[in-house]
Amino acid sequence: MTTEIESDRRLLEDLPPSAKKARALEILAEMEGNEKRTDEILRKRELEFDIALGKLAPSPLAERIFRFLPWIAVILALVALYTGIDAIWNAEYCSRGRSGVVSCTHGVRARLEGGVAIAVAVFMAGIPIPSCRAKIVASWLVGLAGAGLLIASLLLR
Repeated sequence: MTTEIESDRRLLEDLPPSAKKARALEILAEMEGNEKRTDEILRKRELEFDIALGKLAPSPLAERIFRFLPWIAVILALVALYTGIDAIWNAEYCSRGRSGVVSCTHGVRARLEGGVAIAVAVFMAGIPIPSCRAKIVASWLVGLAGAGLLIASLLLR
């Protein structure tokens, strides 16, 4: 826009002096001043935005933690997978409650709870995979299967 203002200014300066010419030059000066103020405001906003982004950036400790979280999820998935396979194979599923009391289930109910543990393991193993449509569909299917197995195990009382 500055080039347009300069070309308009040159055209006006070529005209003979008049009140309209003086008013037009004043308007051009105002437009130029407004453009400079707008540029200053935009520069300030960009600087504020850059500062805000700097504050939102993760710390080195957080970066290290988030680098290891997928591995932790996979390790927990392997533990859940082992627990589920063991429960299905031996038809016995033992768990520890909040008070530290160990309770065990046997038979078909234990196998269903083992299936739930396997569903949880598959779901947790999918955490490190980047998000895509297939991951979303698989998560829903595993979640529905796990919910179905859990409801079936609760109904077998």
